[in-house]
Amino acid sequence: MYPTEPGMYWTNDNNVVKVQKARQSSNLYGKLLIIQENSLHFEYKPGILRQIKRRMTLDEAIILGKQIGYCCVCGLTLTNELSVELGIGPICRGKI
Repeated sequence: MYPTEPGMYWTNDNNVVKVQKARQSSNLYGKLLIIQENSLHFEYKPGILRQIKRRMTLDEAIILGKQIGYCCVCGLTLTNELSVELGIGPICRGKI
């Protein structure tokens, strides 16, 4: 499966990939979620989109969103206190 829109996805080996649009074009690229001891970050990985297995389900996105502080539906950082608590951003929550 090759992703066609931004969001959070699972790879074939169950890693999390944040898919985003490039700033200067509508091309998509992927960043692998790296979790180390007490920190996490997304690291650009060329070719990672070819390893995408499926998009996260809403339940998976909410659980992971609570853990990492990102909306796992659209991939944006959760900044609103309620959104952090719910694990999903207000715009994405409104689409459900």
